[in-house]
Parts: sequence; C-alpha cells; structure tokens
Amino acid sequence: MLRRAGRTFATAAIPAATTKFLLSYDYVADILEKRAPHRPAHVERALAEVAAGRLEQAGAVGDADDDAPSGALFVFTTDSTKPVEAFVRSDPYYIHGLVPSYSIQEWTVVVKSA
Repeated sequence: MLRRAGRTFATAAIPAATTKFLLSYDYVADILEKRAPHRPAHVERALAEVAAGRLEQAGAVGDADDDAPSGALFVFTTDSTKPVEAFVRSDPYYIHGLVPSYSIQEWTVVVKSA
C-alpha cells in the first residue's frame, strides 16, 4: 500500500525481472548496395534463431530521413552471450564485412506488457 496526502492506494507487486541480451549492429554506409547477395542467408539465419527460441525480434534501425538503415537491433532470450556471439560469427552480414562493429548488452526487463 502507498500512502500520499492521507490517502491509501493499492500497489501492484513488482514483477520478477527477466534477462535478455541486446545485439546491436553498426552497418557500413553503403549497406543497401552490399547486402543484396547476402540478405536471404542473413534473414534465414535470424529465422533459425527464432525457431530455436533464442531470438524474439530483430530489425533495422536508423533515422527515417536517411536512405539506408544505420544498423540493426536483435533481442535474444538466452542464458548467456554464447549463442549471441555464435549468431554474429555465422551471420553473412558480419562474415562479409557489412557489420564493422557490434555490441552485446545484458538487458534486465522489469516492466513489460502482458
């Protein structure tokens, strides 16, 4: 219960936290021209991670006014970074130099929709 100015309010219990991993890619400037021969295998690789239950969602990010995405963001649900690292090392975009840098961050989700 929360008390403010003489009033009592019911409060919800804080939900249990869930750990996920965020994989962030930076793309080369001319990604749209360079990705074409590798895109089907890249998407197939991501879909394999979805089917395995490790990848929740993924997609390109960047300024809507730009002609090309600046990178991508992936949300993994795994118990370690090992599957995320394995994904990067096997991703055609990374193998062929379209991802000059990436980062993996642990993300503790406390609040989410049902």
